[in-house]
Amino acid sequence: MIDPAIQSRLSASLRLRTPARLRSGVGGWIIALLLAITLVTDQGVAQTEITFETFGIGNAYRPGGPIAARVRLTSDLDEPAPGLLEWEIPNPDGDRQINQRTIEIPGRGASTTTWLIGDLPSRIDPLAVSADPWMVRLFEYRDGRRIREIASARLAPSVCAARPIEQGAGMAVVIGPNEAGLSGYGQIPGRDDRPGLNEYLDVVPNVEPPDLPDSWPGYQQADLIVWT
Repeated sequence: MIDPAIQSRLSASLRLRTPARLRSGVGGWIIALLLAITLVTDQGVAQTEITFETFGIGNAYRPGGPIAARVRLTSDLDEPAPGLLEWEIPNPDGDRQINQRTIEIPGRGASTTTWLIGDLPSRIDPLAVSADPWMVRLFEYRDGRRIREIASARLAPSVCAARPIEQGAGMAVVIGPNEAGLSGYGQIPGRDDRPGLNEYLDVVPNVEPPDLPDSWPGYQQADLIVWT
């Protein structure tokens, strides 16, 4: 249904744009229809955008357990507004786990980021996590109530090219420009195990402080964190 304000503008535009001799008859109706389509198209309803900027620590993730995702919002609102982000993840029982965080939505053209914490299901193949994208929704949120849905998106780790790590591997995060000498504990090509170790260690190097989650559950993915 066309908004009443747009309908009023359509009527005014048709009166101004359509010559008198064409305001009746089949030709007039065709031109009127074309003008209406053009005007509605010109309205160009832009939408606030939601995307994953990083997924996990240092944009690397391992299935199973808590995970942090940094979400970027690019606003199309006329003015700032209080908001609520919701990230829906199916749990092993088939129910939806809804992870929430409040956020201040900026005005049109501005962007902001925040972290969401969820629980990833266990997967033998970490790439399977991206097979079924999750729903992320943004609401205007006032006085403890959702006022209206502003935007939504289906997102997966592949959106930000996040690096998957095998669930059975150890995960070491290195904050700094190298691997801190840990590469020798990594996987041996052609083998699924690491002789002498219970598991091989997958190293996530070159992590910068801004890439770190802002709450402790986001760090549970890592078995080891080294600052160099």
